[in-house]
Amino acid sequence: MAAPGLDRLRPHHRHRAAAGTTGPHQGLSEKQIAALRRLDVALREKANWKMLYESAARADEVLCLNVEDLYPQDKSGRIIAKGGATEWIHWQSGTAQLLPRLIAGRTRGPLFLIVKAVEAHTDARWVILYVKRWLQAPLQLPDGAMVMS
Repeated sequence: MAAPGLDRLRPHHRHRAAAGTTGPHQGLSEKQIAALRRLDVALREKANWKMLYESAARADEVLCLNVEDLYPQDKSGRIIAKGGATEWIHWQSGTAQLLPRLIAGRTRGPLFLIVKAVEAHTDARWVILYVKRWLQAPLQLPDGAMVMS
């Protein structure tokens, strides 16, 4: 038996599940999503949240997107999925409206500028170095082939 009050700290006990979901990976309710949309956050976070919501892609797939992987005219992007397969994600007009402002004329490089975000939130040089190295590390596919980022 859990200590009194601990159940309220678990998100899956605290939030009502979205329609059609069960288990510990329940979605957010429409009320919770509306509250997120009202938050005063940076464009990067708004675009990231909107793309995650509209595409239903995994967070790691979206965070690893590069500008050159996007096909805005088709509202789609090329990702490396879990297991190393190349797949496509598709988004709707909300993401499509935010992307031009986020890209701001860039033609290459990380879409969400992860290093810039980390630098804004820490002055620990080792953390910044770790993130830079992680972003540059090759990905080993199940067949043993290496993919460079």
